[in-house]
Amino acid sequence: MVNRKRIYEQNFYLSRKINMQKTTRYRIPQTVPLREIVRELRGHYSLKRDKKQRAHFSFFDTFDWRLFRAGFQLVRTGEWILLQKREDGSTVETISCQVENSPKFWWEFPPGDCREKLGSLLDVRALLKLVTVEEDFDHFRILNRDRKTVLHVFAGSVHLIEQESRQRICEEVRVAALRGYQQEAGELEKFLRSLGCLPAKKTILNEALEISGYQPGRYSSKLDIQLTPEMTLGQAGVKIFTYLAQVIRQNETGILADTDSEFLHDFRVAIRRTRSALGQIKEIFPENISQKFKSDFAEIQKQTNRLRDLDVYLLNKDTYREFLPEEIRPGLDLLFGQIARERKSELKKVVRLLKGNFYGKTMQEWENFLQTYAPDEHENTGNRETPVKPAAQKFILKKYRQVLKIGSRIDDGTPDSELHRLRIECKKLRYLLEFFASLFPPAEMKKLIGQLKKLQDNLGEFNDYSVQRQRLEDFWKEKLNDQTHSPQIAVAVGGLVTQLYQLQKEARRDFSEIFRNFSRKKNRAIYQNLFAAKKSDGGSS
Repeated sequence: MVNRKRIYEQNFYLSRKINMQKTTRYRIPQTVPLREIVRELRGHYSLKRDKKQRAHFSFFDTFDWRLFRAGFQLVRTGEWILLQKREDGSTVETISCQVENSPKFWWEFPPGDCREKLGSLLDVRALLKLVTVEEDFDHFRILNRDRKTVLHVFAGSVHLIEQESRQRICEEVRVAALRGYQQEAGELEKFLRSLGCLPAKKTILNEALEISGYQPGRYSSKLDIQLTPEMTLGQAGVKIFTYLAQVIRQNETGILADTDSEFLHDFRVAIRRTRSALGQIKEIFPENISQKFKSDFAEIQKQTNRLRDLDVYLLNKDTYREFLPEEIRPGLDLLFGQIARERKSELKKVVRLLKGNFYGKTMQEWENFLQTYAPDEHENTGNRETPVKPAAQKFILKKYRQVLKIGSRIDDGTPDSELHRLRIECKKLRYLLEFFASLFPPAEMKKLIGQLKKLQDNLGEFNDYSVQRQRLEDFWKEKLNDQTHSPQIAVAVGGLVTQLYQLQKEARRDFSEIFRNFSRKKNRAIYQNLFAAKKSDGGSS
């Protein structure tokens, strides 16, 4: 429980942030000394000086800016962690943190509203410290004729703290009005404006990020590739592949540092998208080049498979616990202890891969190729000069019809392998829609991707339950062979395998209805309208 009265008594400046009372910020021009502003205030108002307030504020967010995108900022100051609205700095949730190191994941926070809110925003991503600022302000109270406090005024400076250096961000006057004294606040604003102090346009966080070289929102796992109809397919392909190569590179550091499991996930997705694009965006590069890099990226993906599998098990630990009765959960804890130990070993292998010659050479050659490639007239690159939009329409419609063909043949007696095949083709269709989304109406593309995602979620669940069940059985067989097995683990694995099998059957039962919705006439009509070649496109459907 936060003792707001104690905070107020100890540090009024901090209490403004914790108690969510609005403070208006006015920027002091660089040409006007801070002391001159204070002198003018003293000459115009009855000021009573209070304690000087100095505090450090560290700002946190995830690598993909989840808090920033949602309009929040997470701030650590002393023993307090504040979840605030980014726009005005008002505090939404407050939590006491008595330890020196701030929590890394939402589940490491103490139970309460703040933890639940962060859980909904962060999911499995780690919090990273972005910047730290020092705020050094003198606190004054403006008194009326009755010697009552009507306004609180803070005048001082804000510095960016980077290791041993301090860089000034700004000097400001901040005004906090007490209830019932808005008129006095308005009069003070007019006076400050007359001194050249205008309301601040940027938040302190934005300014600190800008000085530190951050670009908020720059990274996202969602594709944002801007193509234009004037491009050739070759130009569009190079832009798509360059974008994906950047995503691969951006996730390397997080994998090496083992910051959170999403770095490896996004890394693998970018590699999978690259392989898919090499296979589907045909004849823009020589075939031998496409095959070489498809093979190289497949090998990189293969060498990261096991680590991702282990991550998935550990991320699902709490869900697995809920599957089992209380009395056999200790066996699950033993199992996850073994999985965690194996993960450490597997992580070392992936780190060696990323630091090794094969990966480094592959990425360097791929990036150099994208930057410098110029086709030879004898090369079979027949699609390179094709206009991108009709080519995209052709690719997407062909893949969509293939998905419909496979899905329409699946019934209760169809082998599981056909659902797996359909899942792969749906993934390819999803990638094509995302690669070329900017060429088509956003609302309709969003609708198509959303409808496809529902089908993918069902097929993904079916596949995940199948794969997890099979690999748990394989994992247990390995332990039996090396004589490190435990009867408790055997019981836990047996319970999990049974539960996963039941969930797999449920996902299979749900498939028919979900595919029926995906393949309904309304959806088909959108595909036909957007992607069937018109005469003006130089082709036919």
